Order: sequence, then structure tokens, then C-alpha cells
Amino acid sequence: MLDALGVAGEIGLEEAISRAIRTLQVLPDPERRFRCVAGAWPPYVRDFMDAYGSSESGEPVFRPTPRDVSIYLDVLAWLRGLDGIALQILLWRAVGLSLRSIGDEMGVSREAVRLRYVDAVDQVRLAAHAAQAERRAGAA
Repeated sequence: MLDALGVAGEIGLEEAISRAIRTLQVLPDPERRFRCVAGAWPPYVRDFMDAYGSSESGEPVFRPTPRDVSIYLDVLAWLRGLDGIALQILLWRAVGLSLRSIGDEMGVSREAVRLRYVDAVDQVRLAAHAAQAERRAGAA
């Protein structure tokens, strides 16, 4: 599965996880229109916090490539077995927070966050290899 998705050689697993999370965050949700009340006004060009924030330029938006869109569901499927804390650490790392910032937010040391992050990536790697073995067994 890793080789088929190009994760093993082309990009690393950590980068694939990060790009899959960020792709999920920026893709439009077609069901969103049913969950909220919206008016007929056109969408805003800038968000409120961007328009009235302290900086003139908005935050750079992640633009997923077609390859990112094609593999992000497979990569996110590998995250199913993780607990909430490991998922939160992966999410914070995907948006660019440092290990120290995550540790301050969680009230633990940077080293504890690093160990938990490495463990989460190893669990994802094991899930990816298990999915790859399952796919091979199903093809045989």
C-alpha cells in the first residue's frame, strides 16, 4: 500500500499524514449546506479574523495537489486505530505547531509529546503495512 500510493519513496509517511490531514481540512464539504442556515449573500472574500487581524496578508492556504486528493482517504484510514490524544498531536503537527507548543498546550514536556508522536507514526506505519498485506491476500 505504501509503495502503491508513492508514500514509501516519493514522500515520507509523516509528510503523507500531514498532507492528508490538511487536504481533509481544505476540501469543500458537499453536505455542509444541509447543516446550517445560510443566506443568499455571496461568500466573503476574506474571513473576519483575516480582515480585521493584526496582519495585512492572510494566512497562506494549503492547496492540495491531485495526488494528495487521490490518496488522502487511504492515508486517513490508517489513522483509525489511534486514540484521541495521538490524533490531536498529529493534527497539531500537521498545521505546523512545534512539539514544545503542543507540550505547553497539553501540560506535558516536549519529550513526552515527541515520544507520543513517534509512537503514533509507528502505529500508522503498522496499519499501512497491515492494509497492504490484506490487499495482497485478497488479490491472491
